[in-house]
Amino acid sequence: MVEKTCDKCQKPSYSSNYQGEWICPYCGKDLTKILANNEDYLYSAETLKK
Repeated sequence: MVEKTCDKCQKPSYSSNYQGEWICPYCGKDLTKILANNEDYLYSAETLKK
C-alpha cells in the first residue's frame, strides 16, 4: 500500500499502485507529482522493473 499526504488539506491518501494519476479523495488536488510517504515501497517497485 502506498501513502501520500496531500499538501493542500494534509490528509492521507492511499493506493495499491503509485503510478498514474493520483487525486486526493478529500479535496480533489492532483497528488501525482508528490512523492510517496513510504519510500521502501517505491524502491522495491523500481527494483522489480529492472
